[in-house]
Amino acid sequence: FPPGLVEMTMAALQDVDEELPLQTFYRFGGVLFDQVDERRKALFYFEYPDLVLQVHGRCDEDDVEGRQELVERLGRMKERVRAVAQVFTGLARRGLEPKAQVEFAAYDAEAAAAAARPKVHASFATRMNSATMQSVTQQVHAAGCEWTTDHTQTEAWFEEWSRKAEEAEFLLVLFTPEYKNLFSEALEREADKIRQIHERNGTPVYIFEPVHIPGLNAPPDTNGLPACEHTGCALHKCAVGQTRHLPNHKPAEIGANLRERVPTMGAFHAWVKFCDAKKQARSAAAGAGAVAAAATPQQPQPAGTAQPLASAAVAAPPQAPVGIDDGGTGRGTMPPAPAAPASTAGTPSSAVSLVELVQLIKTMMAIEQPMAPAVNEAVGALGLTCDGMSLKEKANAVAEELGLMERA
Repeated sequence: FPPGLVEMTMAALQDVDEELPLQTFYRFGGVLFDQVDERRKALFYFEYPDLVLQVHGRCDEDDVEGRQELVERLGRMKERVRAVAQVFTGLARRGLEPKAQVEFAAYDAEAAAAAARPKVHASFATRMNSATMQSVTQQVHAAGCEWTTDHTQTEAWFEEWSRKAEEAEFLLVLFTPEYKNLFSEALEREADKIRQIHERNGTPVYIFEPVHIPGLNAPPDTNGLPACEHTGCALHKCAVGQTRHLPNHKPAEIGANLRERVPTMGAFHAWVKFCDAKKQARSAAAGAGAVAAAATPQQPQPAGTAQPLASAAVAAPPQAPVGIDDGGTGRGTMPPAPAAPASTAGTPSSAVSLVELVQLIKTMMAIEQPMAPAVNEAVGALGLTCDGMSLKEKANAVAEELGLMERA
């Protein structure tokens, strides 16, 4: 093109449409637009040996007036370009005449939506490792997808989170050690919503499960073992042997699967089983607290009256000592102990014996076993943790704090 032609054309068209006040210019063209009405715009670009002029607007197929408006807007652009072209000799100015033929093209909304960036919505523990989170988001963006999980935490946060989950093309669960250790009611609600959308719409669900190191970042009740996917097995104790390798996903795997539009990633059924076990544990704990409170009303006692802290030592049958699984360090059995020392003033006036508590757990969880196996199964099913200590260590620590002579 002759030197100066592109620059003069830019200068001539920058204010050709008063309703398009914003301009973006490139080396061989530019765009005039309005940020309020994204459908209305004008653009031009030099593509040797032609200059292309376009105007965009919303117009139905049979909207004659709308099409006429587009022609008039294009006519104003052609008039200005024609004045520029007269400055340069040797140019063929075909197509700039007032009655020259123009072409109409329909904007394909479905094709545009298919070309848009797929949305990825995620559920994760708020205290998860920041480096891992940054790597995951980088992989999502590198795969050409949009990360939609960032939003302001308000009272209506779950409605906003759910709306974005419904619109997402991919749902991602960051099944990290923090997620397993801090499985809150908020994470439970998000998990229920993800499963609902997956079952209804078939939306792909990716389960990202990085490596777990026993004793370091693995949940204390798992010993680093992955959740079992069989419905008949305990959560972390597979009856048919370990059926999958220890989890060791890398963030790059998320990006690779998103680029290939892989429909699944990770142990989906193990995650479902984990969520169900945690929900059952939360319900059982809440129910046990309510029933125990109802079954042990406070009884007024004269000042200084001594009450036993627990009656398990008296009521427990010697032939069936209660066993406690201490988390992999060996199973300790507890022989019947002497009665606990009497309480001092300020001790609760009523207490539930260990036998009564075991019977309550057996009833609520429908466990038809002797007392010791029932306790062990209940502890495993409820997923109880003790501040990183085994149940035996925790019991001794509590006894020491209370100044009791007896231990676990």
